Amino acid sequence: MKNGLICYLTTDGRDRLVRLARQFTAVTFAFHDMSSGELPDLSRYDIVGFVVQHDGPGLPAPLLDFLDRLPPMRGINAFLLDAGLEVPSGALLSMAAAVKRKGFRVVSGHSLTLEEPVRFPGATLFLRFIENLDTFLSGEPTTPLPQPVH
Repeated sequence: MKNGLICYLTTDGRDRLVRLARQFTAVTFAFHDMSSGELPDLSRYDIVGFVVQHDGPGLPAPLLDFLDRLPPMRGINAFLLDAGLEVPSGALLSMAAAVKRKGFRVVSGHSLTLEEPVRFPGATLFLRFIENLDTFLSGEPTTPLPQPVH
């Protein structure tokens, strides 16, 4: 079993994150509030998730401050989840760029609108995101893409 850390900024606490983490079978997750001012030892983890809940333009200052205070990373796998009442266009790409600049290897990302009901139309896509990320983390081979015929 692999170890992961979910670094989060959320206004509604850890409950949703705990439910999210329970969906993974290949990783046991710990949690870190990025607004706490403390820096976790990321060398203990196989993957780091960055979960941000925001509704304004640009990336939240606590996320940027947290990344600025981290030492350079060397290819630690990371996944991103951008959630909010209205996820700003391009926010996930901006978050990926900020995390990559620090030296993380972004392996997956997803944007999710929290106001949608439990059975929202995008639920299938979100569950596919979790399933694909879990498969990646388990080290199981994925179905190769078809190769072009020459």
